Amino acid sequence: MGHGATLEGAGRYLLDQAGYLADRRATVFAILPRHGPLADRLSERGVAVRYAPNPWWARPVNLTEDHLAHTARAARLMADIVLQLKVDTVYTQTIVAPTGAIAAALAGIPHIWHIHEFAFNPGAIEMSVPKEELADLMLQTSNIIVFNSRAVEREWDGMFPSTRSLETREAIEEERRLFYVAITRAKDELYLTYPQMRLNAGYGDMFQRPSRFLKEIPRALVEDWNVHRG
Repeated sequence: MGHGATLEGAGRYLLDQAGYLADRRATVFAILPRHGPLADRLSERGVAVRYAPNPWWARPVNLTEDHLAHTARAARLMADIVLQLKVDTVYTQTIVAPTGAIAAALAGIPHIWHIHEFAFNPGAIEMSVPKEELADLMLQTSNIIVFNSRAVEREWDGMFPSTRSLETREAIEEERRLFYVAITRAKDELYLTYPQMRLNAGYGDMFQRPSRFLKEIPRALVEDWNVHRG
């Protein structure tokens, strides 16, 4: 899923990723919001291109009712396209346009969300939706969330699960529900990892604790591994 039609930034990355897969004989489709240089280059690499709106959720866009309705229509159109093409995995390579993730959820198809950019930077990209609500959407619509760098990942410290889980019983139950949704998307096996220590911007090294919800998984279903650097 692409959010633009140019060969700048994310568009060039999408071209590289799709071309890499096509060169290895994977069947790759790209859905772009309109025709442009990116579509031409993708076609040259053997990638079939389809077109559907992909509304941005980044400023200066405001999430009005009309804009959310536009996103819903675009997501249904994308869902129809991926079902017609018999796509087995949807891949989104930007944070600014969540329509592909929503489409994958509507179609019941696994989704990978690859986050490249800082999402709440007033000097660059600034999302129009609060960070915790966006984190919830990411959890509910994605099987895998990949961050392109540690710096980008640190922007989401405390979001998975949300820090709201410390506030009220209702919030804890909502985080438990999101955790259940996330882990039950696994088909055969599920790997859950956590670091014992990580660098938190502004605070230095901090010890980490595993999620409280891990203790609720029946022990008969769990195999504990301790992985150490060699």
